Amino acid sequence: MPFVNFSASDAIDTAMSNPLGPNCDGSSAPAEVRLETVLNQLDSYRANPKHGFDALIGQLDLCENPLIAAALTECATANGRYDVAELALRLAYDPAGILAAQLQLMQNNPRAALDALVARPADPRHLARSFGLRIRAHTILGEYENAVLAAEDWAAETPNSPVPYKVLARLLADQNDVRAQTWYDRAIEVSGGNTGLILDMAKFLIKIGKPAIARNRLGKIIRTTGDEARRRSNMMSKLCAS
Repeated sequence: MPFVNFSASDAIDTAMSNPLGPNCDGSSAPAEVRLETVLNQLDSYRANPKHGFDALIGQLDLCENPLIAAALTECATANGRYDVAELALRLAYDPAGILAAQLQLMQNNPRAALDALVARPADPRHLARSFGLRIRAHTILGEYENAVLAAEDWAAETPNSPVPYKVLARLLADQNDVRAQTWYDRAIEVSGGNTGLILDMAKFLIKIGKPAIARNRLGKIIRTTGDEARRRSNMMSKLCAS
C-alpha cells in the first residue's frame, strides 16, 4: 500500500502544507533520481532530524521504500510528530522493533516499548540501541533488576566498553537514585579511569549530598585540560566553599 494513500489523514495533510502534493519539494526530477538522492542522504537526515523531517515530508511518494519510511519514522519521532511517525512506521523497515519502541518511549509508554522489541538486531549499532531502549524502559518502570540485567547483557557483547554501565548510571542519576554510584564506578573501572565519567559521577555525588566522596573522586584526576579541567576546577571550588 503506497504511503501516499495516507495523505488523506489529518496528520499528513497538516505536514504537507505545500499545495504541490506528495512530492511537495517542487522537484521536477524523476522519481528514480529522487529516490537515489534521498537514499544517499538517509544518514545525514538521521543526524539532523529536523532537516531530515522537512526533506522527507516533502517527498511522501518515496516512502513506499521501507528504508525511507524508516528514516521518516525516526525523524518524525525526534521532532515530536508522533502522528506522522505512526503512519510512516506502517511501511518502515523495522525488523527488531527499534523504531516502534523508540516511538512508544517518546510517548511515555515504556511497557509498550518493551513489547515492541521483538527481535535481536544483527547490526551491532542497532543492537546497542536495542539494549539502550531496554535499560531506559525498565528504569522508567522502576524495574531496577531488569535494567541491570539489560546493562549486563549489553556489556557481555562489548566487554571493553563502559557505555552500558554509563547509560544505566546516567538514567539512575536522572532519577536521583543513589544506586547510580555503583554503575558510575563500574563504568570508570572498565574505561580505565575516564576523566569525563569521573566528573559526571562527582557532579552526581554533589547533587545527592555526598561531597566528601565527590572530592575523593575528583582527587583521582591527575591530568586534564580544556573543558574537563574547567569542570573539575568549578566543582572543587564549590566543594571548598561549602
